[in-house]
Amino acid sequence: MHLTDADKISHDRLLSLVSYDPATGLFTNLVRRSMSHAGTVLRPRKRVGICIDGLLYRTSHLVWFYVHGTWPVGMIDHINNNPEDNRICNLREATKQQNGQNRAISKRNKSGFKGVTRVTEANRWQAHIKVNDKKIYLGSFLTPEEAYEAYISAAQQHFGEYARFV
Repeated sequence: MHLTDADKISHDRLLSLVSYDPATGLFTNLVRRSMSHAGTVLRPRKRVGICIDGLLYRTSHLVWFYVHGTWPVGMIDHINNNPEDNRICNLREATKQQNGQNRAISKRNKSGFKGVTRVTEANRWQAHIKVNDKKIYLGSFLTPEEAYEAYISAAQQHFGEYARFV
């Protein structure tokens, strides 16, 4: 079920129930709530959520709301790619595409370089990038390093600060 902003906790209520430590990214109860005492550090359920007033919130979204006073418009991107690091300095609003671009290299990648595949029959390396759900061919190269340079250039052009190369 998708909650509208009107259905979610108010900023004043959130501030009255919990405190947030920007250095650690953790919330602490200010008052006794349900089964937890005041002073209890809140640990996200299933790595991503914190329950407040019977509703489960994504921790990163709750941090954003706590700090900025408004709910994020799109997604929240963890800059260092660690979903458990909810320090505000590690969070930024992002579109789905920007958030996806910040992914680490796939475990299935065989070239060792993001955006690079080997064309065995031609003994060459190809570079590709995905932009707006469309795969773009960047060229064929003699070495994986050359193909990777083409990928880096395209990623910087299309994704700027959201580009992730490793």
